[in-house]
Order: sequence, then C-alpha cells, then structure tokens
Amino acid sequence: MVKETWVIQPGSLPLWVHPVFRRDIREIAGCADTIYEYANEHEIHPYADSEIFKDAVKIIHDHGLRVIVSVGTGGRFSAINPSTWHFSHPETWFRLPPDMANTTDHYFRRREVSCVNNPKFLKYTKQFYSDLFDNYDVDGVGFDEPREIPCVCKYCQRKFEELNHRKMSGRGDEENLRFQAESLAEYVAMISDMAKQKGVFSASVTYLQPKEAYFHKLLAEIRSLDYFGIDPYWMFNKPVTFVAEMTKEAREICDKNNKLLWVVIQNFHVPSGREVEIYEAGRLAAENGADVLCGFTYWRGTQNPELTWNTTHKMLIDFGPKRRSRKK
Repeated sequence: MVKETWVIQPGSLPLWVHPVFRRDIREIAGCADTIYEYANEHEIHPYADSEIFKDAVKIIHDHGLRVIVSVGTGGRFSAINPSTWHFSHPETWFRLPPDMANTTDHYFRRREVSCVNNPKFLKYTKQFYSDLFDNYDVDGVGFDEPREIPCVCKYCQRKFEELNHRKMSGRGDEENLRFQAESLAEYVAMISDMAKQKGVFSASVTYLQPKEAYFHKLLAEIRSLDYFGIDPYWMFNKPVTFVAEMTKEAREICDKNNKLLWVVIQNFHVPSGREVEIYEAGRLAAENGADVLCGFTYWRGTQNPELTWNTTHKMLIDFGPKRRSRKK
C-alpha cells in the first residue's frame, strides 16, 4: 500500500519565491506530501543578503510539505542542476584506466567528476553537508543515480593496496568496478550517516541495471539509508509493464534490507497520446509494492506538458494516501 506521494521539482529554486509559483505549490500540496528538489551548491548559500534557499524551504513547509534536497556533489550524482565545485578542482577528478580510453559509455567519458577516494573531495563533502544540515531546515537528502566509475588515481591505488595487500591491476576490470562500488557505497553511507545524526532522512534512486547489481546490493545495505528508489523509465523502448517488473525486483531488495521503496514515474519525453501510460505506471507500481509514488515534473521532450501534469496529479491522488484519507 502506498504510504507517501512525492513530486520531483527540478526547476531552479529561485522560482519558489515567485508568487505565481506559490499557486503551483498549493496544487502540488493537493496530491503530494513531499517535494524532492534538485539544487546545486550555489543555491544552498545566501545571495548577498537574500536567503533564497531558506525562503524556499519555508514556503514548502508552510504548505504542509516536506522537502528533500538532492545535490550533484562532485558530479557524482545525476542532479539536473549541476554542482560546480569540482570544475575548479581538477586535481580531485577520477583517472580512467588506460584500457578504457576509447570507451563509448558517456558516463565514464566524463572526466570532470571527483573521485570518492580523493581526500580533498571528501573534506569538501563533509563540510558541505555539515553546513547544509546545520543551516537549513531540510527534511531529507537525496542521492540521484549514484554510479561507480573505474578509477586508477593514486588514492584509489593506495586504498586498494591497503585493503587487498597487493597492487591494483590498473585496468577497468570487474575487480576495479567492485572496488569502486564499495568506495561509492562508503561515500553515500558517510553522507547518510551525517544526515541521520541531524534527524534528516536519506533516499537513493537508481535505474536497476544487471551490470550494477553488486553496487545496488551495497547501496540497499546502508543502514542509515531510509528509502531505496528506482526510476523504471519505460517511454524510450519498453512497454509500461516494465514498471511492474522493476517494482517487484526492487520490492524484494527493500524487504531484505528493511527499506521503504519509492518509484519514480516518468513525466519527460512523453509523446502526445501516451499520457495515459503515466496513470497506468502509477497503478502498476502501487499494486506491486511501492511505498512511495513519485511524479517527475520535468517537461523535456514532453509534447503536452499540461495533460502530462494533470495525469500525474490524478495518478498520485488515486493511488496515494490522500485519496484514502478523503474517503474516510
């Protein structure tokens, strides 16, 4: 049974203080209890004397909603609004193994991503989230599609040797990926532990790929992580029943690790005429074990945004707790 309904709001946070957008918040409050907000590290600081982020959080709370903030720290998470600290600190970037120089994987080809074993990046991460939790009244922190990256920087080589008592192969092999999965899980756990100490919950979301099953296992095993989420996007090349398949798989992971399961329902790249699939996807997720239904209000490639939002709104009400509470 669905316990909560969320809405992902990827727009720039300054929009939250605009009077027109406050009207939209009231509409969101009619179908959801939580807003999952993408941000970058520049928004989580005052603009001169203007506390835009603090004002945004207050507005969200004033409308009876919780707020989860997801930040793409170091380029490690796929937040839509990118963080930029790592762009000015190339000394923290990962080093791709030489045998992967010609890889076609677009994620691995991104060089401007900080390594989770780099001490300077770890120091920055701790300070950033410490400031966030101390200064802003957020309810949750999110990790958007964390993904392991094969790296052969000196810090990874040193840590690998300390753990395994032998040198790293220097290749982008399975052993390297497993080591990186373990390192990334430690990194997410570090932030999640910090959040827990401050009374803030944490939530991850990932696309369940068989090749990343080991990392997903480690991610779900993080004791301080509260929500394990999936984004079973079907609009590109899958039937909508794909949502049911992935929800069942994720439900097993959550049951094994005592996690709440949240399922993101795709609202972008929606062709005209297929909006009805959003409602069907919500039904399939709800019937197959989702604790949280989440609408992704991102209109890129969507041909009819208004109908897409209306369908999402109805889906969240009809399959979420707000419909049940109204019936009572």
